[in-house]
Amino acid sequence: MDIYTILIIIAGFALLATKSFDVHSTLKNIQSVEHESNPLASALMDRFGIRRTIWGIFVFFIVIALSAVWVAMNLGVWFKILFIGYGLFLSVVQAAVARANYTGEQNWITLLVMGYFYGVSRLRLKIGSWFRR
Repeated sequence: MDIYTILIIIAGFALLATKSFDVHSTLKNIQSVEHESNPLASALMDRFGIRRTIWGIFVFFIVIALSAVWVAMNLGVWFKILFIGYGLFLSVVQAAVARANYTGEQNWITLLVMGYFYGVSRLRLKIGSWFRR
């Protein structure tokens, strides 16, 4: 087993572990759809319910993450490096979100993520207004 394979497994485990922490902290603390800052997740929660959406996203994430691990192990070195870097980056973001959910205190990572979601929501509204004219 080479170093890339070991790092891919570590990054994949970190992705799954931090996502499970995120799911647990969200289930523990979310009271209504309005508490969700992700506009896509919020819309899904409004349509399918909070718990069903959270578990559905978790299952979808597991399938995508495991597929990405398999692909990373079977492609070239540059894809392996990209997967390791992106996987560890996303794990840090998910851990920060889970921590914010548990403590109720935002950190600089969650503030950046919330700003991103705010921008996406504004863009979606602006694009939608173009088609209502």
